[in-house]
Amino acid sequence: MTREQEVAAQVLDAVASAAATADVDVSVDHDRLALTRFANSRIHQNVAEDTVGITVRVHVDGRTTMASTTRTDDAGRATLVERALASVRVAPLDPAWPGLAPPAPAPATSGPAPST
Repeated sequence: MTREQEVAAQVLDAVASAAATADVDVSVDHDRLALTRFANSRIHQNVAEDTVGITVRVHVDGRTTMASTTRTDDAGRATLVERALASVRVAPLDPAWPGLAPPAPAPATSGPAPST
């Protein structure tokens, strides 16, 4: 199991223990971005960013909400769950909620395509 899958499972478990009847989906995205700028044929600036983001969507009693964070530590995940559950309590009713797609395993990836 990847680190991202572990984080997703921890968030799902936290929501399930706090709101057993909730429909929940969690997305964990890991982005690595880099940029190099050149001036006079020399590297002028090089920056890199490595970010993990968590988004949770919760549906309880006809109400739906989403919350997200880039804090993946225990406190960050706990705060994310608390915010999502607090906001779903005051969200307007969502009569058009189609429900979640059935559970499915995350597809395996092997990194970028060799042609890129």
